[in-house]
Amino acid sequence: MTYPTYAEEEISREFPALGIVSAWFGVIMVALTAVGASLSSPLQPSRTEPLVDMLQFVLVALILASLVTVFMRAGEGVKVTAVPLVINLFTLVILQLVPFAAILEEVRYRYHTPQYQVVVEKVESGEWQPDASGTLWLPPPYRSLSADNGRVWIQRDGAAVTVFFLTEQQGFNQFAGYVYRSDGRPPQNDGFPGQWHTIIPKQPNWYFCVSG
Repeated sequence: MTYPTYAEEEISREFPALGIVSAWFGVIMVALTAVGASLSSPLQPSRTEPLVDMLQFVLVALILASLVTVFMRAGEGVKVTAVPLVINLFTLVILQLVPFAAILEEVRYRYHTPQYQVVVEKVESGEWQPDASGTLWLPPPYRSLSADNGRVWIQRDGAAVTVFFLTEQQGFNQFAGYVYRSDGRPPQNDGFPGQWHTIIPKQPNWYFCVSG
């Protein structure tokens, strides 16, 4: 029969098994949430959301178990017994406060911003003209900017120009994308199907909009 060495006992005491479980569980939950955000969109909920919602009950159970551990093993020192509780609370804070979907949307927008600007400049200069219906077929290098088969919607209201880059569409009135307005005003619903229910300023003249 072998007995744990003093070093092994110290490791077990300094970092309880519940802390190890909590750490791995937290990593898995945060990873699932981040992956779900990358696969979701304003019109399509995260595919991992049901699983994450279910696992949150497990997280609550771990927090309660961590609290019980703190009280039952208080004699071993607060720093040791509070490790699982700190890990689980940190996981909860990340899940509740970190806007994974908004961060990923911002990354995508920043990545394509130079190409968006080129298209707008071509439209405003008159080099690229829309057809009679107000749509413009983008050249091949820029077609990935629009989910509408490479088309952007253009509207002129006096001197103001509005350019809409569609990023997603679920129906005739359900769509999302980036709107450029030369006058800097928030996008109007005139000239577009549906009604904007989300308008997020991105930078001067630019907005992320969702219609439903």
